Amino acid sequence: MLKSYYFDAAAHEPPSPAALEAFQKALPLGNPSALHACGVAAKIALEEARASIAQDLNCLPEEVYFTSGATEACNWMMESLSAYTGKLTYPRRYEHHAVLEYPPVDHPHRTDRPGLTHMMANNETGEIYDILSMRRNALNALFACDATAAVGQIPVDFKALGVDYLAFGAHKFGGISGIGCLIVKKDTPLISMIRGGGQEWGKRGGTESVALACAMAAALHDRMGNMISDMKRIARCRDMLITYLVRFVPDTYVNGPYTPGDVLLRLPGNANLSFLGVESQALVMALSAEGVYASSGSACTSGEADGSYVLRAMGYPASRARSAVRFTLPYTVTEDDILGTVPLIVSAVENLRRLTPTP
Repeated sequence: MLKSYYFDAAAHEPPSPAALEAFQKALPLGNPSALHACGVAAKIALEEARASIAQDLNCLPEEVYFTSGATEACNWMMESLSAYTGKLTYPRRYEHHAVLEYPPVDHPHRTDRPGLTHMMANNETGEIYDILSMRRNALNALFACDATAAVGQIPVDFKALGVDYLAFGAHKFGGISGIGCLIVKKDTPLISMIRGGGQEWGKRGGTESVALACAMAAALHDRMGNMISDMKRIARCRDMLITYLVRFVPDTYVNGPYTPGDVLLRLPGNANLSFLGVESQALVMALSAEGVYASSGSACTSGEADGSYVLRAMGYPASRARSAVRFTLPYTVTEDDILGTVPLIVSAVENLRRLTPTP
């Protein structure tokens, strides 16, 4: 039987045992808006999940809003930013499309207050950005931060960051797909995202998924327990992968800032590499046939014919963008996984280069 290696955790981290256990436990619970005993039990579980997330990310429980995922959370914060600010510093072109493609919102309470947005970590290259310095340089701005790639991977302290909005999704750190959060600093303006119900303090109508919320809280809390030691362990595996591939595959280059052992400038599990002369989509498919699962960029845009728009926006040449493959290591990765994967990647690149006509 073909052994498989799942190296696409940035697109979807398989649910953790803690998340699955919490999900199964909460699944029979009722509607948290109901007044009977089943509804009260569901409401208690929902608010315990909210409080757990707030504790792990150092915010208030009433600042945590549940959403259907990171995309909705990013849309919500960007529409709020657009509605309540006079001049928005336009997002960098390497941000996620959920941030880049927000619709302008005409709101009667618009002010002259400036707006600012920036991701906490890049979902393709793994670069970690200095949000604290950005905040210090824009103290008066409403600041929205997409932390989807960061939460559960590195320490995230909402209060210390000083941002006004922070968005993320559960399935990036071992939760279950279909839920995310928008954290909104107390007294920060927030538009109503979905009407038709009084849930989430009247800002997002619709019955909350108690089971998904409990699973997300459990997955995040599980990650927080040994985060620093896990970051170092995963970074060692990342460094092994990069070192071996750069050594054994000519014309292979690391995209994004990289220093072996570093977990401050780059996410510990991210290895984004360009294999010159090989089309990234062809390599991803060849690797899949060998049981190695990686991606040619963000899962939301992995089919782009011109290569990664993120790398192009960062100034990398087309040859690097079209040949880039993102390996993002799961929480459970081991050094044996790296040793088993490297020969398969080396062989796949060599085979594709032999089949690719030399210009």
